[in-house]
Amino acid sequence: MRPRKGVPYERWLVAQAGKALEAKVKAAEAKLAASAKEVATLEAAAVKKKAATDIAAKAVAAAQEKSAAAKTKTAEAGKEISGKQAAFDVAVARKESARIRAKFAAQMVSELKAVIAAGDTAKSGASDDAKAALSAAWGRSFAAADLLPLAPEQLCWSAMQATGQIAAQRTARAAHFGSIF
Repeated sequence: MRPRKGVPYERWLVAQAGKALEAKVKAAEAKLAASAKEVATLEAAAVKKKAATDIAAKAVAAAQEKSAAAKTKTAEAGKEISGKQAAFDVAVARKESARIRAKFAAQMVSELKAVIAAGDTAKSGASDDAKAALSAAWGRSFAAADLLPLAPEQLCWSAMQATGQIAAQRTARAAHFGSIF
């Protein structure tokens, strides 16, 4: 654009600069208004997100409290289970003890019957059968057993052990192997 006739160029230039400046100010004001709206929108979103975060934090705290309570209950249940397991083990041991005592009592009864039968048969003359029954009953309870001869190796080992020869042989063998290696 050119200045009108009669208007000094400087004045026209200032007027043009003023118009350009006003246009820039209006554009800046429009940007400022848009930015203000955007800031308001972002602040509103931030408030909503903060509220959601606070709710989530409360939910996490509640879940942690429930977890702690559950851990406590689990620990208590574990202690209770341990106590009941110990009581159960005691009951099982008592039951086993009672079973062993009953078995021993039954064995004693059979032995007594054999002894009574041996006494009765000694009077009647059939003592061999009674002695065999009594020997079998005492053998089952390890009260008495038939003696059996030792094998030659067992006899030799027992004699060497009684005379101290095994210890001497071990010492000599250790010295011999120690000198080799």
